[in-house]
Amino acid sequence: MKEGRMSVAIRMIGVGIGAAALTMGVAGPVQAQSGIIGPSAFTLTVGEGEAIGTAANQRTVWLVCAPTVFGTHPKSGQACGELAEAAGNFDKLKGRGTRFCPFVYRPITVSAQGVWNGTKVSWQHKYANSCERENTDSFVFDF
Repeated sequence: MKEGRMSVAIRMIGVGIGAAALTMGVAGPVQAQSGIIGPSAFTLTVGEGEAIGTAANQRTVWLVCAPTVFGTHPKSGQACGELAEAAGNFDKLKGRGTRFCPFVYRPITVSAQGVWNGTKVSWQHKYANSCERENTDSFVFDF
């Protein structure tokens, strides 16, 4: 009798996982950004501190821009668009750049590990605070 209940429970869990995967698939992949030829995917991390290795409150997402746009990034389409505009060069992200930032030192470190158009990318940058980071990019590290 216990074996039958266990089997039903396992099947219900499987149905739940399948439904979640199906739901994610509906809102998932979209067309890749124009101009991106090779695979483009990143692991993006944001943390509070001087360096990613020692940063507190780290948040990490996965962003794929080609061959299709998807990942765990909450604004993957916009982030890929921003990266395409900068030709995958994180130093050329434009951002908002219009906010006045207070002179408060609470360092935020961001990093990107992955590939852009098939070329390996390993990038890290430290900002004085989150306001300065928001002025530099609008979507890529906004998670």
